[in-house]
Amino acid sequence: MKTIILKNGCVKYPDHWIAVKNIEPLDATNCGVLSIRNGVKFGIPPVLFFLQEKTINEMTTDDERLVYEACTSHLPNFSNIMTLQVDPRRDSNGNLLNLEKWNEAPNIGWFHVFDADDDQNAFTEALIYREKL
Repeated sequence: MKTIILKNGCVKYPDHWIAVKNIEPLDATNCGVLSIRNGVKFGIPPVLFFLQEKTINEMTTDDERLVYEACTSHLPNFSNIMTLQVDPRRDSNGNLLNLEKWNEAPNIGWFHVFDADDDQNAFTEALIYREKL
């Protein structure tokens, strides 16, 4: 596991992930993970990024842009992911009309990194450890 110091603690995350500096980590109070469905196929590992006084649900389009820019500077083929995404098309019954194409394509997902003290089932394999004052 790797560790990065935050404003009010630290985040521990898997060795095979990368961390991008969308903001200064020492100013960050929370973290998120940008994960690509089919990421292994496209050569994109999960990406840890940093948030100041907000969660991923509170991210603005400017926040997303900063993460995308940081990802593109670290991962040259990341910009291709943006163009290769496939929007799902559904019929009137909700069935996916382009399932095969959609299933093969990359798709960007945003996930919150939880505090180690939270009672939850962490999806992201990363946890934030807060300083005890």
